[in-house]
Amino acid sequence: MSRTGDHVGLLDHLGIDRCHLYGQCIGGSFILSVLKAQPERIASAVLAQPIGRVGAMPPGRSTRFEAWAESLTDHPEATPQVLDAFHRNLYEPGFVYCVDRAFVSTCRTPCLVLAGHDEAHPYPISEELAKLLPNGELIQEWKTGAALTSARARVKEFLAKHTPRT
Repeated sequence: MSRTGDHVGLLDHLGIDRCHLYGQCIGGSFILSVLKAQPERIASAVLAQPIGRVGAMPPGRSTRFEAWAESLTDHPEATPQVLDAFHRNLYEPGFVYCVDRAFVSTCRTPCLVLAGHDEAHPYPISEELAKLLPNGELIQEWKTGAALTSARARVKEFLAKHTPRT
């Protein structure tokens, strides 16, 4: 089963017909995959520090990926070939690693994007996602002080606004 299939399967198992999703880092990419597969199940989504690639894929594997791969010493199934395939599956598609810009521009689900500001979570990806999403909104600063207080309130308002009334 794919990671999207795993996520949808969990919703099915828990009997969840409709929900909000929150994902940080690669969790934002996973949300976009679920939105592509079953948009009717997602009332809204918050994507915090979404990952993605600006420009061409550099050769080789990133330092972070290598460090993670080296931590798998107790997993003999994590052969170099498996790790190479996993790396390609995660990162070669580009943009946000799971869906293309054309899909994002048609995704009607309300999405709140909390911007990233580092190499793994490039600001241009957050900015482009928020611009492409027809019902997207970007919060540029949200990690500390007054910006964090303001962002918390905005996330609560956003989720309340998009919570279906029964």
